[in-house]
Amino acid sequence: VKARGHGVLQPHDLGPKVPNIFVYPYGKFEEAFKAEHCEAESDLDEKETCLYGSFWSVQNEKGEEVMLRSTGQYYNSRIYYNRALSSPHRVLDPKKADIFMIPYMEEGTRPLNGNRPMKNLCLAALCILQTARAAWHEGSETLSPAFLQGSEAVLQSHDLSPHKAPKIFVYPYGKFKEAFEAEHCEAERDLDERENCLYGNFWSVQNEQGEEVMIRNTEQYSNGRIYYNRALSSPHRVMDPKKADIFMIPYMWTKRKGTKCGDVGELLKNLPYLNEKNAARHFLVLPQTRGKCDFATANSGDDRETALLSQIQKLALENHGGDMPIIYPSISSGLNDTECNALLKTAKTSDRNHLVSAMFHLSKGMSTGIRTILKKQMDGQEDCIFIDPSIATKQETHSYPKVYLHSVFSFQPSGLSISRKGMIDSLAMGCIPVFFDERQWSLYHWHIPEWEKVSVMIKPEDHHRALKILRGMSQKKIQEYQRNVWRVMPRLFLRRDNEEGGRRTVKDAFDYAMTGILTEAMRRSSFVNVSRSEDSN
Repeated sequence: VKARGHGVLQPHDLGPKVPNIFVYPYGKFEEAFKAEHCEAESDLDEKETCLYGSFWSVQNEKGEEVMLRSTGQYYNSRIYYNRALSSPHRVLDPKKADIFMIPYMEEGTRPLNGNRPMKNLCLAALCILQTARAAWHEGSETLSPAFLQGSEAVLQSHDLSPHKAPKIFVYPYGKFKEAFEAEHCEAERDLDERENCLYGNFWSVQNEQGEEVMIRNTEQYSNGRIYYNRALSSPHRVMDPKKADIFMIPYMWTKRKGTKCGDVGELLKNLPYLNEKNAARHFLVLPQTRGKCDFATANSGDDRETALLSQIQKLALENHGGDMPIIYPSISSGLNDTECNALLKTAKTSDRNHLVSAMFHLSKGMSTGIRTILKKQMDGQEDCIFIDPSIATKQETHSYPKVYLHSVFSFQPSGLSISRKGMIDSLAMGCIPVFFDERQWSLYHWHIPEWEKVSVMIKPEDHHRALKILRGMSQKKIQEYQRNVWRVMPRLFLRRDNEEGGRRTVKDAFDYAMTGILTEAMRRSSFVNVSRSEDSN
């Protein structure tokens, strides 16, 4: 705003003046929406009847006819659109607009050639995304405001459709090279050794035909190295920061020697492309449940430095202090497309002869009580299996993937924090997780948008009868949960490249996180702009 040399409210006065309205054109959906919005009616009376319904009337006390309309209850979209078109406050130059109308709707109410004008209702959402992206790019450094000149090429550089992904720029290590090369498995020369460093050793489970199905013994705090290596090998990585949608900062706190919390000033020296406009599009991956270094306030720094670093998105296993939660790397990580498909098929066809399984230490901070209650309910039940890692043999401990594979449900109480790797491992084996803390449903919405469809939540007053509740669940409801789990499983995989350099063909956890980062950056940018306008007012 300052760069343009005028105050926020001068061209957009929202006082007694009515807002100027810009109406987007239909674009490729012209045929469907022209009918929906009554523009196919050439006669004025017919058009008004289409918009507002036929005239009715009632009589007043003097016997005179008083007119009203039989207006359809779902006519708002066509009415508002036509009012906007004929409004004296409509503007054709988007630069002069206060508000922008998107003429797309979820579902048409009038038949078109005997069919609904939009068979695929998702097209409406894509239309809105297209418009929102265009508005965002008007203020973007990385793309000129082409849509203002009527260009159709707006989305080429930043298309968030299912077939496109954000372009990623990865910062170099700088002065932290020695420490992070080891942390990110780059010291491993052999490909197999490097993949084992990233994803853990191969394990396996057997399917119903006795065939080995591959999984991985992935360490729960390895997201940092996995995401970094995925970004480096991503087909969406760009070497020119001007072409980037998002920026990865490859620094993290680890237990390795030499990786201490860095000085804010030193960190900024290694981020030459970070500025106020794109700070929210920068991200780093914190491998644990929260960061050990708060890069927004660590050590000293002036107000500008603090503001910049506080806008950087921190991806962690939980959402402490504004961190963006990403799922644990599960036992389905580090598989190629063929291995992922085999695991998915095995999960769908497995004979689940355990109703409930559980694997946890009985003593675990504040959750000791609930864990003891659950263990007591399972004692002596032939269709339940419980493993306590503190007393189990190594073979029993390593058997948990097989246990999940043959269980309908798994108890997943919180521990020292609200999350557990078992939440994701259970889903990765097609097993329905059972939660006991509503905060668990607040995690991982980039990957699992609707927790209530793939997991069971037991309220505190029902903890003592959790097993009884599961026994009383209908088979139809259980099958519904299972189908939803199978649908979400591909979103949990952290795949590796296929043999002979073949690229992954299905979006996975990494891809959903990258899209989530850009979406969150756009949300923050919108929030900041609104807040600044309110402050100015």
